[in-house]
Amino acid sequence: MSNAGKPISVLKILFWASVPVGLLALTIVVAPFVWGWEREQHWQAYRQGALTTRKVLDLPPLPPPIDDVVNFAAQPPFAAVPVDREENPSQPPTLPRDWLPKSIAEGLQDPEGLNLAEFREPWHLEKVPEAGLPAAILRVCDERLAGQWQAVLAAEAKSQVRFGVHAWPRPVSEKLPVADIKTASWVHTIRAIALARSHRGGDALGELRGAVRIATALQSESTLVGHVLRAGVLWRHALVVREGLRAGAWSDAELAALYQALAPLHASTGFAHTIDTERGALNAIVDCLMSQSPSGRARQIREWYPGKETGPAMLAFLCRWQGVLRDNQLAINRYMDAVRQEIDEKGNWQPADLPFDFEDMESAEKIRYALAEIVTPSYSRPEQHLLKAETYLRQARLAVALERYRRDHGAFPDRLAQLAPQYLRFIPVDPMDGEEMRYAKEAPTRFRLWSVGKDLEDDGGKLEMKKDGDEEDGPDDIVWLGTVVGS
Repeated sequence: MSNAGKPISVLKILFWASVPVGLLALTIVVAPFVWGWEREQHWQAYRQGALTTRKVLDLPPLPPPIDDVVNFAAQPPFAAVPVDREENPSQPPTLPRDWLPKSIAEGLQDPEGLNLAEFREPWHLEKVPEAGLPAAILRVCDERLAGQWQAVLAAEAKSQVRFGVHAWPRPVSEKLPVADIKTASWVHTIRAIALARSHRGGDALGELRGAVRIATALQSESTLVGHVLRAGVLWRHALVVREGLRAGAWSDAELAALYQALAPLHASTGFAHTIDTERGALNAIVDCLMSQSPSGRARQIREWYPGKETGPAMLAFLCRWQGVLRDNQLAINRYMDAVRQEIDEKGNWQPADLPFDFEDMESAEKIRYALAEIVTPSYSRPEQHLLKAETYLRQARLAVALERYRRDHGAFPDRLAQLAPQYLRFIPVDPMDGEEMRYAKEAPTRFRLWSVGKDLEDDGGKLEMKKDGDEEDGPDDIVWLGTVVGS
């Protein structure tokens, strides 16, 4: 007998209808666990691969994710104000922030040079003749800083000075004493240029040694913030060298001493270790958040960002899900490892493909990777600052060698190769592309040195503006113009 005429049971209808609904419900429940497990496997595989790579390359081990030293739930990772055995602060005392006019502070950020005439109006030196301007500037420095500057010099002279620069996520205003470090390096720069213009070369060298003391102290700060500050101190160091050479400030013996002081300086010394340390601290941050409840994460983020609402609120919302945290952790580590390979301890550039570029990301991706975006671009690509500082240091060494050659032979050489091995053990290359630093002898007493810059395009050492489509932009070459005083 056929079943065609029989009515379909209601139970059968409910049964077959419940199958897809059940499968959908099961998928919704199980999928997050599957995706979370898969994320964790990716992270563990990546972490193991990173550890293996470091073992093969004989690199320092990664810092532990969470330990008693780096525990963002309990305390900041570095002491804010270290003290010596006598319980005195082992960092320079606070310098007055308003002693330097804003226009001059901005001028010190420009590596093209510092025009002492810019001090006339803000420091009321309009009636001082051009020849007396350097001495007047030194006098004003001494009057405005008084005994504080001597205390700074004494603090810098101590061995292993620790400035206590905080790592992320401490607020920028609490990354102490960033402003004092900048102020101290500016004082050294201004005084050194004024002394060089006064033909007091030996005293100018003393100011340069003060800048090196700051750079050496910052080298012990295993933070990218400290490294970027150190790069700024070093390229201002090179700026003083250029000003001193133009003024003819140094004797033959002082030039030899200047070269010896420049020879061991590299902007990227300790950079790889700093990346590893920062990487470990960032892993500690994520692991600290993952160990807490969603509400605990929100409280932790508010502690890291006191007084702010919008950004931390969005970040706290995203960090409710551990999978999102793990995705950001993986992105951070891949990015940091790629940056780590871009520059070596001697400042040589080794271009690497970064795993992602936030500028090219879609809006949804930017939201998903908000934590990684907050961390990585906030350092403004530190390797770019380091490479620029390294370029100026190498140009400074070459410029000193070129001046020593000119004094012995009456003119600058036709080629850089003529400097080795008497004036240089080897000719430093352009750290941007690994090729020989570009050089042109423009006259017996004038030369031009240049690097191709970060765009890796040789603009011929031009300083004038260039057109890019409908807009004008400055050339990317890093140029050093060398002249002899009076020429």
